[in-house]
Amino acid sequence: MPASGPAKEEKMFPAAVMEDQEEIMSGGQEPVTVGMAPFSSQDPETDVNKMMSTSGTPEEGGQELQALLSAVPDEEKKAGEWVDAVKATRTAEELDEVEERYAEVESADFKSVDDALDKRRTELEEEAAEAEETSEEEG
Repeated sequence: MPASGPAKEEKMFPAAVMEDQEEIMSGGQEPVTVGMAPFSSQDPETDVNKMMSTSGTPEEGGQELQALLSAVPDEEKKAGEWVDAVKATRTAEELDEVEERYAEVESADFKSVDDALDKRRTELEEEAAEAEETSEEEG
């Protein structure tokens, strides 16, 4: 038995109300850009928003770090680029290098970078303490 009442048309665009269906079909509504990725670049060589391996050898991590550090001159680095470099460090020596380069830039005074440096230093110290505990237990 058919349903009573007016027949409903199938929606072409489920997210839109029925009144907007015709306008969408005729191309009357333009897409709207809500936002863009911060610190992004069209050039893959200078785009620092890329996935980084969290595993691998320290040598591979060092290569990733050097790529991040050399992508943009230190004086032109934005906070996000410095934070990415901090996150790419694998050893306390690498972190010291990034911190030293960051300190040499007169215009660099980003709280997010300072927080990232402190957080990464704590993580590296905890990793070193865990490694020491493990070696003591084994030895």
